[in-house]
Amino acid sequence: MSFAFQEATRFPPNSIAIKIAMALAVGMLVGFERESASKDVGIRTFGLTALLGALNVLIAPAYGLAAMAGVIVLIAFLNARSMRSNGSLELTTSAALLVTYALGVLVGLGHTFTPVRNRHTLQCPTSSG
Repeated sequence: MSFAFQEATRFPPNSIAIKIAMALAVGMLVGFERESASKDVGIRTFGLTALLGALNVLIAPAYGLAAMAGVIVLIAFLNARSMRSNGSLELTTSAALLVTYALGVLVGLGHTFTPVRNRHTLQCPTSSG
């Protein structure tokens, strides 16, 4: 068997494209809600965070902790910036970033219903933070 055939069967293009699009859509929907609540982090950051989770599972699942550490560093910088500018922590946004990363991982693993359904739980209108 040729290497190209093995790669095509390991990474079927249609399935991978659907997973990437779903992860990006879930992240962007959560980011849209956070951006509409006038938060610093919005559509692009949440979309990329979910995409990072999905791509991490698809390409190199062994580096999951490293990718999660990257999200935690992003959260630390976000909170440091928020503390410096207005003296408050962005706890709801921080939790939403971690959950969005986890939803991206779930989409990458092939669990398509769970992340789409749980996206609704992240859009609670009474959240403050």
